Amino acid sequence: MTSPVQILRPRAEDVPDSPAAFLEWLGRASILIVEGRDASRTRVVSGLMHGNEPSGLHGIHAWIGSGEVPAVRTAFFIGGVDAARTSPELTHRFVPGRRDLNR
Repeated sequence: MTSPVQILRPRAEDVPDSPAAFLEWLGRASILIVEGRDASRTRVVSGLMHGNEPSGLHGIHAWIGSGEVPAVRTAFFIGGVDAARTSPELTHRFVPGRRDLNR
C-alpha cells in the first residue's frame, strides 16, 4: 500500500520550472525537507492545504527552486495535491467525496 504522504528531499535542480509541473511532479501530498544551517531545529511551513488555494504551492515552489539554504531545517507540507490535480485543476477545495483537511 502506498503512503498517502511522501517525504522528499529535493534539490533546487530537481524542481520543475513551473508550479503546474511541480504539482504533477509531487503527485500526492508531500513533505519536502530542506536542510538548513542549523540542523538542531526544524521549522514547518504548510501550503496548498486546499486544492483551490495555490498561493502556498507557488511560494514553496519558488523558494525551493531558488536553492537558498534556510537558517534551520525546514519541512514544507503540501497537503491538497490530490484536490488540486482533480479536473478542472486548482478549483476543488478537497477531492469530491472526501473530507476537508481542516474540518
